[in-house]
Amino acid sequence: MEKYVLLIDDDPVLNLISQRMIKNIDADITVHTFLNGKDALDYLTENFTPSRYYVILLDINMPVLNGWQFLDAFKKIEPLQQHANFEIYMVSSSTDDNDFKKAKSYRIVTRFLVKPIALDAFKDLLLD
Repeated sequence: MEKYVLLIDDDPVLNLISQRMIKNIDADITVHTFLNGKDALDYLTENFTPSRYYVILLDINMPVLNGWQFLDAFKKIEPLQQHANFEIYMVSSSTDDNDFKKAKSYRIVTRFLVKPIALDAFKDLLLD
């Protein structure tokens, strides 16, 4: 199954660093970056393909549509809910327990990760 990583974070430098780390792990992984949740949601709505496996790294605090709003909207898109080919990781520099607990309350969130994400953590997420 073709693997796609969606980096959803309003920090373009962090997105670039993460993209390079991912490509160093596996050059065949397709990486898309988005500076807000709305653009990422629009992309998924228009381009979702069940034959792809999506790893979504989702920041919490972003303009336009933040991470929580993204999750709420994602849950309502029926074609996305019919397939189990997603892993969603909440990513934040926040160490607030409330953010961690809120992330755990979403069944679609695989795990909460604290920024910056280390190379070994990327390897764990991406390698089968």
